[in-house]
Amino acid sequence: MDKIEGYFPQKSFKEDTLGYVEVINVDEKALIDEVISKVEWLLEKGVEVSDITILVATNRDGNRVREEFFKRGIDSRLKTSSL
Repeated sequence: MDKIEGYFPQKSFKEDTLGYVEVINVDEKALIDEVISKVEWLLEKGVEVSDITILVATNRDGNRVREEFFKRGIDSRLKTSSL
């Protein structure tokens, strides 16, 4: 399989202190719990909330995540593909 033009393999957070990317592939029911768990872990590690980005598959998922952040007092902004 050919690599994508401009593709560079990502370093894991254990190898690089400049950033962190994680892909979570879970079913819809587990999505909120997994996202909240990861965000709370990052916040505990001292990551600023403004440095955290969550990319989800649908606008509905984004709304669900934002609602849960609101309930827990986590500041967030939602940008959707909707016009």
